[in-house]
Amino acid sequence: MKDAPKDDDFVFVEVTKTFMMSKAQARKMVSVSRLIHSDRTFFSRDDDGTEIRTTGEDFLTEDMDHDYAEAAGELTDPEGLLGLELVSTSSKNLDANAVDELVRFWPDNWRSDALKRLDNLDD
Repeated sequence: MKDAPKDDDFVFVEVTKTFMMSKAQARKMVSVSRLIHSDRTFFSRDDDGTEIRTTGEDFLTEDMDHDYAEAAGELTDPEGLLGLELVSTSSKNLDANAVDELVRFWPDNWRSDALKRLDNLDD
């Protein structure tokens, strides 16, 4: 029987991309992100415990401004999709402490599920 997978069975990397765009491109990016994620449903509770169901993502900050960073982060290829200018990229390997912080609230079976998905790609 195989041992249960551990965090060190995986490699975690963080990639940061910095884009430059016009204000019109930025607004279009938010609109595209909203459209792509319009079928998402979120569940939360208000202060009284009543369930709140929200469909779609608004990509707004707490101040109700466009959240350009969140919108860009949710697009697979904002550079190719919208013609944004990629001005810099940085990356790093995450250490064990950073991985622990990242996965601490994930379901217990995430490792097994991830390995199953990866095995299916090898077929």
